Amino acid sequence: MKRILSATLVLALALALCTAASAEVYTHPEAGYSFTVPEGWMVIDGQTAGSAIDLGIALTDLPDDTKAMIEMVKGTPLVILVETSTFGGAINFTSQDTGMAMSVADLLPLANLFEAQFETQFTNYATTLPMSAVTFGEWEAALMGGEFTLGGLRQEMRQVIIPVGTVWYIAVLTAEAGEAAEYEPALAELLSTFSVP
Repeated sequence: MKRILSATLVLALALALCTAASAEVYTHPEAGYSFTVPEGWMVIDGQTAGSAIDLGIALTDLPDDTKAMIEMVKGTPLVILVETSTFGGAINFTSQDTGMAMSVADLLPLANLFEAQFETQFTNYATTLPMSAVTFGEWEAALMGGEFTLGGLRQEMRQVIIPVGTVWYIAVLTAEAGEAAEYEPALAELLSTFSVP
């Protein structure tokens, strides 16, 4: 479901830039997590998943079953970052309390479930980066990636899940197909400076 957020937000970011503000360190006022904003990126603050999803749906032709699935995450705190020189990359960062303590080792066997979910939600979804364990600073995380078509545009994404107790902290980088690697250093910088309360 988080993939819906990332893909639709890429299309919506340009409309939201007039409310953008940049800060060196961002702390989410509700969830309490913090990270350093990578140089050349800005935070689009003050959005919830609900408002961002509604804007994304308005701009994108999504199937009704996909729209119904994402209703479940509308109350999720959401931070959106956009690369400022070309607006070619976007990162959304969110947290979700799953109610179950999990580790990265617990997530890796679920890779097929994540892939099946993406295939249901996105046209022509294909995994290009199978789920694997990675480390960002002090955090062990699960990383996977893929490509899909949304609104007639071929998109590429990288999803990172950092499980901390029962909470999953999820960062999703989206860019036009073939351009995600250009923005991966910014994603790594953000995740290496990530902290929880």
